Amino acid sequence: MSLVPWKKSPEELTQSIKDITEQFCAEQKAKIENIKIVLRAGVYFLDRSCAKIDTAIDRANITRKYIDQSIQNEICIYGHEITRKSTMKSRIIATMDNALKDHAFQVWLQPKVELTGNKLCGAEALVRWRQEDNSYIYPDEFIPVFEGNGFITALDFLYWIPFVLSLRSKK
Repeated sequence: MSLVPWKKSPEELTQSIKDITEQFCAEQKAKIENIKIVLRAGVYFLDRSCAKIDTAIDRANITRKYIDQSIQNEICIYGHEITRKSTMKSRIIATMDNALKDHAFQVWLQPKVELTGNKLCGAEALVRWRQEDNSYIYPDEFIPVFEGNGFITALDFLYWIPFVLSLRSKK
C-alpha cells in the first residue's frame, strides 16, 4: 500500500506503476530461478469528496480485489462500476441464505431450436433470483459469487438435482 503524491496524468502514474512492478518481478526472477511473481495493484485517485484516508485505502483495496486471478501483473483503477459490483456482491452474500430458504430462486427454460429444421431440440435451464420487489438478479451477477464462496453447492442440491430428476422421470 502506498500513497503517492502525483502531479502528472493518471495514465503516466499507471505506466509508472507498471514499470515498477515489471522491474521488481525481473529483479526477483534474477535472484531466484523458476519463480513467477504476479502483482496486482488497485489505484484510487484522491478527490475532494473523499474526506477520510481510510476510505481511500478501502477503495484502492476493493479495486485490487476486483482483479481476477491472472498470470500477469495487473493494475486496476477505481471507478464507480467497481463500487457498484462490490456493493452488489455484499448484498448477495448477505441475502443468499434467506433467499434459499424462501425459494426465491427460479429455474427458467430457454428453448433450443434446430437451425436447419427450425424444430425444438432441447432447452437450457437457467436460474433467476427473484427479489421482493419482483425484480431479478441475473446469474451473471450471483453465480460467480456463489462459485467463489461455495454456496453454489447448496443451490445445486435444492434446485438443480430435483429439477434434473423430474425431467428424467417425465421421459
